[in-house]
Amino acid sequence: MNLVSIFLAVSVSLSGGPAQEWFRSRPEMIPAEKKLSSVSDVSFEDSYLEDVYTDGEEGVVLPSDIENPLLEEPLAQSKDAVPLELLFKNPEGKVKFFEYGEELFDIMEFPDGQALITVNSGIFTMRIYNEDRIITEKTSWKNSISKEEKTILNSVLYSYNYDSEKEKKYLSQVRTEDFQKKNVTLNLYASDGKLTESSQFIKTEDNKELLIRKTVLTYNAERKLIQKLITNYEQKPGEEKSICFLEKKYTYSYREGFDDPDEKYYENSVLRISTVYTNPSDKTVFHYFDGGVGVKVFYADGIKTGEETFFSGGR
Repeated sequence: MNLVSIFLAVSVSLSGGPAQEWFRSRPEMIPAEKKLSSVSDVSFEDSYLEDVYTDGEEGVVLPSDIENPLLEEPLAQSKDAVPLELLFKNPEGKVKFFEYGEELFDIMEFPDGQALITVNSGIFTMRIYNEDRIITEKTSWKNSISKEEKTILNSVLYSYNYDSEKEKKYLSQVRTEDFQKKNVTLNLYASDGKLTESSQFIKTEDNKELLIRKTVLTYNAERKLIQKLITNYEQKPGEEKSICFLEKKYTYSYREGFDDPDEKYYENSVLRISTVYTNPSDKTVFHYFDGGVGVKVFYADGIKTGEETFFSGGR
């Protein structure tokens, strides 16, 4: 069964239609997808890299001891009132769906896993879990009962590898596609949850994916970030592949007794900025310009205290 068929079946089910047979006995808990915590050890310039998380959160628990509510219009609630919780069961006492305020939850079972479906504010979201109750896919639609009006907003695919040393699976890849903005992001992770690579693509009219940006992160033995390499690409007329037009590299070096690392920033292999800490709270920032001229800026406790112009020479 494809996602469109599942979408239509669940849409009818949540509205009380004949598709209720899709919803069988529920598991005790279907976990929500893992939220991934920040993987950076230093502040990243690129905010999209800071939106990656790794810690799990509690799933949606459907208690079995709640009786089927009376099917009548609930009392009007003020906007500050606690949302009303309703658990609907079929004649066999099995859960049909769960309602919390304006959000609906439903559960589907497959031979090799389950799906958690939510509807809220016109957005239909389905999360698919494997037999180990680990999320493998999340898809969101613009909610509509009509097949012709269905609109897929985005999809996320999760892939896992096995760590033989820790004897458990870990999240190794997340592929996110935004169908409205026509772009794709592919993130790769190490076994400790650190983001190691992030690639961004745009979709062409013939559905090809063109690489426009790639970020590679490197860590030392202590798993501290020591290098971030960002490569920007463009496609020239007549060329099938994207070519590099700008490369940005950040390097970080750590010293005992200092909270923040010294940092160097390069553009196309040319040093542009160097930050050196003279003590844990004071630093000097060197700015290098074309023609051998540079500016040295002094900071104490985060406050600029002065600057000097110098000739950078060989940098």
